[in-house]
Amino acid sequence: MSSANFYETNSRVTIGPIIAIAVGSVVGLAILIATIVGI
Repeated sequence: MSSANFYETNSRVTIGPIIAIAVGSVVGLAILIATIVGI
């Protein structure tokens, strides 16, 4: 495996969960705000 290919795969594995956590946090925050406001 070339080092470039390894770096691409490694960065994708690292970034994936970060994006998932960020999206989950935004959705959770939106639900929390909606619940407080009472929409």
